[in-house]
Amino acid sequence: MDKLPSEIIDLILDQCLIQLTRNNVLELRLVCRAFDCHLKRWGCYNLTLDYWRMMDRRPQIEALQTIGYHCRSLLLDFVPLRDDRELNFNEQLFRYNPDMIEFCDTLQREFSMHEGTFTESDFLDTLGQVLFYCRSTHMVRLALPFPMIPGHTETATRILANAFKALANRPEEGSEPLEVLVIDLVPDISLCHMWTNPSDIANVFTVMAKVKNLVISYRQSETLPEVVLVFGASIWSVAGSSSCLETLCLIGNVHSSNSRPNRTWTNSMDTTPDEWSCKTLPRIKFQAGPWTTLRCLELRSMNVSPEVMLQLGVEMGDTLQELYLHDVWLMVDGLRAHGEDDAWLNDLALWVGHPGRRPPEHASWVAMELRSRMTALRICRASSLGYETYVDSDRDRLADFDLRDPCGLGRTLAQRFVEVVTGCEGPPDRGTGEPVKYLPADASHDHLLHETKPRPSQVVEYDTAAYHFCVANPTSVWLDRGMHEFFPDKTEASAKAVDYFTSNFATGMQELRMRLLSEASREGAAA
Repeated sequence: MDKLPSEIIDLILDQCLIQLTRNNVLELRLVCRAFDCHLKRWGCYNLTLDYWRMMDRRPQIEALQTIGYHCRSLLLDFVPLRDDRELNFNEQLFRYNPDMIEFCDTLQREFSMHEGTFTESDFLDTLGQVLFYCRSTHMVRLALPFPMIPGHTETATRILANAFKALANRPEEGSEPLEVLVIDLVPDISLCHMWTNPSDIANVFTVMAKVKNLVISYRQSETLPEVVLVFGASIWSVAGSSSCLETLCLIGNVHSSNSRPNRTWTNSMDTTPDEWSCKTLPRIKFQAGPWTTLRCLELRSMNVSPEVMLQLGVEMGDTLQELYLHDVWLMVDGLRAHGEDDAWLNDLALWVGHPGRRPPEHASWVAMELRSRMTALRICRASSLGYETYVDSDRDRLADFDLRDPCGLGRTLAQRFVEVVTGCEGPPDRGTGEPVKYLPADASHDHLLHETKPRPSQVVEYDTAAYHFCVANPTSVWLDRGMHEFFPDKTEASAKAVDYFTSNFATGMQELRMRLLSEASREGAAA
């Protein structure tokens, strides 16, 4: 080994990094000093502080004295942690099922915060010590507990608040500014609780001061108007509190990437208008911003109102250069169509609009509005766009919106949206042969109709999912592929734990349902 040039050794080890797992790479450090020198910085590039380490064996803090300076990213994975209120609810729900009682006891004993596992103070102290020795850390991913029952978020709130407190209290001397922050599975009520505590708000502002890349995956479950209002103010204030934010990714929990078809309906008999409108991306509040440094925005897995989309164009239009939409559904309030014909509903709120005519006065056609407002936009990609409609009759379900390609080319709604937003020349009309044009609402922007470019020829040029998978992901790569350049974040144990929780919970609910049906049938027979 001593006879090989260092350049060849480096090439060999680079291939090891690409092909082997992280544990294998760490074992290779023991081969010789050259291997140790080359591989240590990559094997220790990302460190993990998770539920399992906190419960079974506390991290060996003294080991960080020799490897801590290699750490650049930190994964805080507490997805399996259970909430006390959730556990109490399960115990009451399954109190007549011996198997489920044992399951609940296991959760209480092994997957909740108490003296037997670890406490809130233990978490804060341990994270503080890790950050003390890992001062070169500039990327952090925090995965919060995943609730089986929405609304039980006290444990998630405590983890989130203490994580921000520890990050805010990092040693000033020698600590790298935090540039990448990923917060996964944030409950809306947790942000609301933090936003009523001045010390938590101060910690958030301190941590966010130099963040350049922010990813927030949130879960909306509350429908009270006051909670929704505070949640909207808090999530946009967190994002807007950075003076150098360059990329922002917001991920909701409304749809999955396999959502079909492109239209869904919510019946007014099942939910109130306020409850329906609460499950959407909140409006930007006046305290947030300005967004002078923001270059890339991604919205994923959410409902969004046309008013919010147009507000994004106003607030970020001067600087935003890249827009990515994936699995985003435009909300259409069908109750506004009372007394009108079907065409009125078809024109109410559209991603693209109809060619050759301006939108009616009451309507919002998003694509051309964004093109006229986002003057700095260079790149737009979208996939899986659709409509979520609030209806009270079967007539409203017949709305086709603009889902069909008017040129007969079979283009998806997302592809046509991208072509209009980016100013691509329209394909020829089937009747006249002239290029199809989408008119802006304001005639003063008609000059945009003459500022066109060729249509995209490859899927990666207009499709968000394809571009992120095959080319690059400037907005959410830290969540999708991990914080490490070579190795993905190790979250398999947490995923298996959540699968174990949900499968047992589903089995218990099925048995409870069968028992209730059996009791109801016996009571009916006795009557």
